[in-house]
Amino acid sequence: MQTCSYGGGEACKEPAWAGNANGLCLFHSPENGKNPDDVIGIWKMARLRCKAGMADFTGWHFPVSDIDFVGVTISGPASFTGAVFEGHAGFLHASFKDRAVFERTFFREDARFGHVVFEGETTFTGAVFNRDVMFGGAAFRRDVSFRDVRCRNGGGFGGVTFDGDADFTAASFRLAADFGGAKFNGDGLFRQTTFKNDANFVHAHFEQCADFEKTVFHGRPIFDGVELALGKTAVLGLDANTRALLP
Repeated sequence: MQTCSYGGGEACKEPAWAGNANGLCLFHSPENGKNPDDVIGIWKMARLRCKAGMADFTGWHFPVSDIDFVGVTISGPASFTGAVFEGHAGFLHASFKDRAVFERTFFREDARFGHVVFEGETTFTGAVFNRDVMFGGAAFRRDVSFRDVRCRNGGGFGGVTFDGDADFTAASFRLAADFGGAKFNGDGLFRQTTFKNDANFVHAHFEQCADFEKTVFHGRPIFDGVELALGKTAVLGLDANTRALLP
């Protein structure tokens, strides 16, 4: 039996699927959304793997479906590296008990991570959010990386708790970015980040350093009511005009 060709044929042991001319399995194939039964089977398998703590979805292609990851608990490490979500990605109230990896994940439609708890180190490095992304009320208990992330629509991080360092180095926000009321208990790193629209930090709390070295603000940086536990000296990289906006 021929197995999946993903990763050169060594990364996946699932059987090759007849619907893909390149020898990919059903889970990795970009054509896997044509048959409703296949779609249901893919998502049911995904949720079963989460329940079993075997959440390795590296390179998976998630077809459009009403089924999602809302409320799931993943006890072991989770990998969505290089995965593609063709429809909305729903993770509301999910819980990641270990490391969560979303490197280079592509979200074609809205991505909803509201009130998700990430217990382990988390990375979205290189991820692309093609539509709105919402993390409102989420909690990152350890370090999280959003380096090189592309937010092509709205970026919602209002009310998020970052207990470790939050790294947005070289991220890009096309529309308004909302960090209102977010709590940065570690360092908040926005080096070389590009805000192409307004950047809202109203009532955000920075317990440690806020680093804006070489940050580009094309819209308004809004710092009304921002709380700086270490004072303005812990805010780095702002030019004189932008620094004057700090309370």
